Order: sequence, then C-alpha cells, then structure tokens
Amino acid sequence: MVEFNINNFIMLKFRYPLTEIYINGKHFMQCKRLVLSIPKNELKEYNYIDSIDEASDIYNHSIHDSIILRDDGAPEAENDENFSLISPEEEFWGHCSNLQVWNEHDYDTRLLKVNLAFPLLKQLTKAGDKRAEIKLKEEIINRISSGYDQVIEYLFVEGYTDYLDNEELLYGLLNPKEAETIKIVQHIFNVEFKYVPTIDRNIGFNPPVNTEKIKRIRKFSIEDKNVKGIELKFSEIAKLPHEIYNLKKLKQLRISGKFSELNSNEIIKSIQNLKEIEEIFLSYRLTKNLEKTSLKKIKKLGKKIIPLSQSFIL
Repeated sequence: MVEFNINNFIMLKFRYPLTEIYINGKHFMQCKRLVLSIPKNELKEYNYIDSIDEASDIYNHSIHDSIILRDDGAPEAENDENFSLISPEEEFWGHCSNLQVWNEHDYDTRLLKVNLAFPLLKQLTKAGDKRAEIKLKEEIINRISSGYDQVIEYLFVEGYTDYLDNEELLYGLLNPKEAETIKIVQHIFNVEFKYVPTIDRNIGFNPPVNTEKIKRIRKFSIEDKNVKGIELKFSEIAKLPHEIYNLKKLKQLRISGKFSELNSNEIIKSIQNLKEIEEIFLSYRLTKNLEKTSLKKIKKLGKKIIPLSQSFIL
C-alpha cells in the first residue's frame, strides 16, 4: 500500500487498483474520476473558463478506474489517436497531484470538481481544520456569485447555502445597497429571505423544535450582485415599503398567500410602481384570479410561464 500526505488532515492511500481519500485518519471516499491533461493546441478554447467544472464541460475525456472515457461513458477505442493506457498507479499520483495543488492554493474550489471540493471542505471542517471552516463559507459565496449554473445548482440542492447565516448570505451575494434594502424589508415584515437559484424554486426548510422563534421565510434570487427575483405574500404586496423600489434590477415577483378583493387596487398600484418587473409567479390555484392587466410585459406562472396580452385584476 502506498500513502501520500497532502497536509495534517488529508491523506491518499493506494490500495490496488483504487485510490482512497482519508480525512484525519478516517476513510472519506474513493477517488472516482480524473480529468486528463488538456492538449496545448486546445488551450485557446479555455481562455474564458474560471474553474475545472467549466473546463470539464468543454473537455470530453476523463479517467475512471484507469480507463479513458468520453463524456458519453464509452471507452476510447485503441485505434483512436487520443487513446492511451494509464495504470492505476499513475491515476493515484494524478489524484495526489491535484489535491496537493488544491492544498497549496488555499483550498480554492475552482481547482477541483464541485462534487469533490465542497464535500472535502465540509468534512475537513468537521475534522477541526480551521482553514477549511473559513474557506467553506467564502467558497460558497464565491461560487454562487460566479453565475455558473451547474455549480450553483449543486450548492443549492446539497444545502450548502444553509452554512451561511442571514447577514453572510445577504452581504456576500448582494451589493451593499441591495443587502441593506432586503434587511429593511425583512425587519418591516418580520421575515427572513433565503437564497434560491430561480424564484420559482422551493426551499427545503426544517425548523427547530421551538417554532415560536421562527421567522417566516421568503425567497430571493440574484443576478450580478442585484436582487433579480423576490417572493412576498399578497398582504405584503398591498403595503410595500418605499425602500423596495430601491431594488432597481428587480424583474421577477413571486406572490403567495390568501387573496382578498379588498386590497386588489393597492396590489396593482404597488406592482405597477415596480418598473422593471417582467414576470409574476403565482401558485397554480391563484392563476384563475388573473383576468386583465395593463402591464403588457408581465407574465404569470401556473404550471408554466404564459405571456399575458390583456390586463388582470388581483
């Protein structure tokens, strides 16, 4: 058995034909894939990539169990000019090299596939690695802010945004003015905003036992450090604070809750004052209440987005 120490917490072990990662002396996972070297004559295709996740979307070859595979999972044919054999030992040293570089570059998650980098940071944090604890939160914010959809989706689905408290989330993802605006809206409505990749997504939320102290949860999505989408209840739409009009890039509005004819005029007035709004998202049962609109660019969401050509009354 061959061993290679990355640092005081990470060790790789080679148990023919497998490469395994150990954290603090405990087995963590088996290394599964290794991206092959990118040929020099193809480097120009990678000028604008910012991470190994983006590079692997362009480069369609990887190694799995020492076999060179294409993206479709098929092994390369031996008569293919790109085909070459790699031994399990060579694969082991390739994994060692990747993790050594990752360690030397301060756990920069762009240097590993997202589904390896973040589980590693998470486990290192549990093992008492203080550097990993700091970097975990920093990297969550950095990678969400990068705007790369596949990485954002992974972090959201796997619950990594839950590692950030409310202020870390707001000030990490938004520019200061927009973060301050959302904080004010939170205070006025006694709610807490949670990040979602798109405003029509649901949040998996498990409240603690003492639910009396739980704030009501609302959602927001971002684009270029600005709030792109926001979720509010009908009652909140009817009494929008003037601060919300400071969200200059707000394009999407998700409305939920019970509807009352009594506040329909106030709701319409509030929505019309949100000049950049392009889409309104509603739960399916509420779409029947939409009949006419003077907001020609607005769309509504039932089971799918439907452009409206007429006016509606909420």
